[in-house]
Amino acid sequence: MSSLRLVSFHICPFVQRSTIALEEKGVPYEIEFIDLSDKPDWFLKLSPHGKVPLLQVDDTVLFESTVILEYLDETHEPQLHCADPLKKARDRAWFSVADAATGSAFRMMTAKNREELAEHCEAVQGQLAKLEAEVEGPLWRGESFTAMDAVTFPALQRLVWLQELYPELKVFADTPKVLAWVTALQGRPAIQRSSVPDLKERFLVALEGYSPMHKATRSA
Repeated sequence: MSSLRLVSFHICPFVQRSTIALEEKGVPYEIEFIDLSDKPDWFLKLSPHGKVPLLQVDDTVLFESTVILEYLDETHEPQLHCADPLKKARDRAWFSVADAATGSAFRMMTAKNREELAEHCEAVQGQLAKLEAEVEGPLWRGESFTAMDAVTFPALQRLVWLQELYPELKVFADTPKVLAWVTALQGRPAIQRSSVPDLKERFLVALEGYSPMHKATRSA
């Protein structure tokens, strides 16, 4: 069996996609955390974009979270993709909506004022509405855990934390199925093992660095 080494940043949602898949499959792996504000030279030599995640498979380097996920699904059981090619293709297409929601969530995190925050929240609510119309419940495709669950959970988790910080935004007000989905995912042992134990606190500390508005909110 190939040795797997995952290069990570503690709060990166894209890395978490990889660790969720690894944990769901029970695949042994090593993980190394780096500081993205002071990237090591060895990392920059390996990563074409200077971003995490980075997965070293023996002497071969993979990058981009969905590519890593696809590789893991082709090489390790259980399969997270549907066996039917058309259904698999459709779910892979939905990755783009998950990516859009992840981007909108990050823009909420870096908003400089309440107006920007509300604007980006409105964008993410539009993306959640699309997911609401497709999610079967309790997970993306019913009872079975899929690749789409792994791809989408990190963004939903961070949106839950933003909702707790700014309850007036009512992030999930019109998407109860999506909220039930993330709640169901939070209870999975593999999900709970997919991040550092203090991820939420690290996330909130990072928010304060992104925008003074968040620090003022937490201090209130």
